[in-house]
Amino acid sequence: MNHKHLLRPAFGAHVIVLLLVACAQAIPTPPASQPAPEVKATAPSVIKLTFWHGETPPNRVAAMKEMIDKFNQSHPNIQITQDTFAWADVYTKLATAINAGTNPDFVFTLPDFTMFIYKTGAVQPVDDLVAEMDQKHHYPPSQIQLYNWDGHYWGVTLWSMAFKMMVRQDILDQAGIKAPPKTWDETLEVAKTMKQKGLYGFALPASKHQYTDQALWSFMTTARADIFDENCKIVFDNPATVRTLKFYQELAQYAPPDIAGWAWPDGNAVFIAGKAPLQLIFGPLRYYAEQIPDKTAFVKAAPVPTPKDGVPGTYSVPNGAMLLTKDPAKQAAFKEFIRFLMEPDNNGYWLGRFEPGNFAPATEDAAKSDAFWNSPVIAQFKDVMKVTVDVIPTGKLYGFTQKKPCAAIGEISGANVLGETVQKMVVEGKTAEYAATWGQQRMLEVSK
Repeated sequence: MNHKHLLRPAFGAHVIVLLLVACAQAIPTPPASQPAPEVKATAPSVIKLTFWHGETPPNRVAAMKEMIDKFNQSHPNIQITQDTFAWADVYTKLATAINAGTNPDFVFTLPDFTMFIYKTGAVQPVDDLVAEMDQKHHYPPSQIQLYNWDGHYWGVTLWSMAFKMMVRQDILDQAGIKAPPKTWDETLEVAKTMKQKGLYGFALPASKHQYTDQALWSFMTTARADIFDENCKIVFDNPATVRTLKFYQELAQYAPPDIAGWAWPDGNAVFIAGKAPLQLIFGPLRYYAEQIPDKTAFVKAAPVPTPKDGVPGTYSVPNGAMLLTKDPAKQAAFKEFIRFLMEPDNNGYWLGRFEPGNFAPATEDAAKSDAFWNSPVIAQFKDVMKVTVDVIPTGKLYGFTQKKPCAAIGEISGANVLGETVQKMVVEGKTAEYAATWGQQRMLEVSK
């Protein structure tokens, strides 16, 4: 027997073992206390956006939060947060924040407010976003043109608003008045009749506040009065303005005595309490549904009354979003949020709950949305809401009735000069002629 062949397998195995040991010694083993590093996927950074808005009632904040939460959940790389301000403070507050570098990334805005902030140089154009929303959802021209000047769009319209005359038909019925007034003369007659019945004739503001600015302007539009001429020269002191101020002063005699301090809720409280059958306001339907549920069938709406030879008109304004951040990533995130808000069903659902009656869809697609018309409060007041939709095209916004917007309207609006002018008559007892002259001088002063 050849023993050499018997030894070879054992020798080969021994060599293999030695080679394996050598190889094992050649590969360093991490210490037990230092585990091998684990490679992890890098999570995308979260873009955070803060925005301000002046819709401070709790229901509006809650409705906005619902939309923000839905957006944040569906866009985990973007997080939106809201903060609110009082409209009376916004001009100074935002201008101060911009100067200090602490401004939000975007704000909800109005065209005249946008004009005021535009002068700071902080507002960013949104031409591509407006064009996209118009192509997808179809804006009537009146809903976007007020944000267009100097070759760009400076705001993207989200919803629209218009003053109308809210009517308590049950109170008019008690006085034998079968229909709301259509003219200034009829309005004064109704007001006199109500006073004889121990009620106020009209819930009419006379404060240094946007509420009064909007009410006076609504009547001014029906008398063809304006603040500027076509060249943006201030021409407030004119016969049409004086005529409107005289009517306003006379109508104020039939309003409650505390109107010099009113904001929107004050006039609404008088109307809801049944102390006056008429008021000019956007029409917050939720308040009627909650506070006078047994009277909702009697809550009607009508266009703003006109003078004998006047024209249909009112205060109407498209509300929008104004972009302030220059950060490209934040700008892209802002556009995503606006796309989300403007999807017709989202827009209709949101506006039907944000403040039903005050806010109407600005796009043709959202105006057809079942999510809007079938929302609980809108469905209860469809006739009132239809009046809002009808009067929006007849409305105008001060400073934006000319071919080009008048830049001075930012300061005039911010100083509530129209409200101040009304106070000259109602609080100080001055004539309409004096008030018109004083108002013109005040406008020239604040717009220097």
